[in-house]
Amino acid sequence: MLIISFTIISCNRNSIKPYSETGFALGTVCSITLYEKNTNFSFEEAFEIIQNIENKMSPVIKNSQLDQINSNAGVNPVRVSEDTYFVIEEGIKYANLADSKFDITIGPLVNLWGIGTENQNVPDAKRIESVLPLIGSQYISLNKNDKTVFLQNKNMSIDLGGIAKGYAADILKDFLLEKGFTKGIINLGGNVLTFGEKNNKIPWKIGIQNPVDSRGQYIGTIEISESSVVTSGIYERFFEKDNKRYHHILDPDSGYPVENELLSITIVAHTGIIADAYSTVAFSAGLVKGMDLLESTEKLEGIFITKDKKIFISSGLKDLFKLNSPDFTLGVF
Repeated sequence: MLIISFTIISCNRNSIKPYSETGFALGTVCSITLYEKNTNFSFEEAFEIIQNIENKMSPVIKNSQLDQINSNAGVNPVRVSEDTYFVIEEGIKYANLADSKFDITIGPLVNLWGIGTENQNVPDAKRIESVLPLIGSQYISLNKNDKTVFLQNKNMSIDLGGIAKGYAADILKDFLLEKGFTKGIINLGGNVLTFGEKNNKIPWKIGIQNPVDSRGQYIGTIEISESSVVTSGIYERFFEKDNKRYHHILDPDSGYPVENELLSITIVAHTGIIADAYSTVAFSAGLVKGMDLLESTEKLEGIFITKDKKIFISSGLKDLFKLNSPDFTLGVF
């Protein structure tokens, strides 16, 4: 169920008073902030768009399109809507990037670990080994004409958690533009998408979460316009057992959480779906390969934070990032 509460964000006298609404969808807190009034618009209508996407693409909602695909794994293809088909098709594309550990068929592994749920645990190594053969986007069969999706092997399952929020932000932005809004911020559980600019062509200032501090504490800020900002890190969803942290970014090759030098990565891209997917792709690649990937990809930037509290910034963001934490230093790449 989607619960919505109305709030007005305070502002100074010289700025436009923004209007914001917050609700819960896609398993997280979502907010929309707008800077114009429109009598033909309701926040409820906007949140229904997010809820409709969740109702189609959630693996845990009974009879969602994704649930039907997973339930029919190895049995029958399932006809889906154009948007579900598109997101799955995009997911396969990012899985096919060189050295990518992004894979939407990671569902069996996600379910086994249960990170972020009451069933989270460290699975037995044999159980992990048993589900690894079920993971692989090459085992997804798509029929573009019929818009059907078929998982070739029984017990396979798709999880769109690494891409659906980004897509939802893009769709919501398109909807708001159609309604005549020219500036605003969409925040879907930390997946931030901005459109337009603030008053007097001032860019948006987005805080970068301190990965070793409480939520809302920032190591610095970046100034952006018309961009999506998505952060992935080991601090978001995790549990600890025997003094070891197990986070939610799972390696489809080993079956265990990705291990490298990174605490977090923040991706800046021109669409939400790209930023969402690359936040997993680049984090899993690690600092060197991840930075090489960003520098070689057009309209893609990032901020890497390492476990030794150094910050590495891609070339396109160096003049837009401001460090304000004495606990971190800028690294030289």
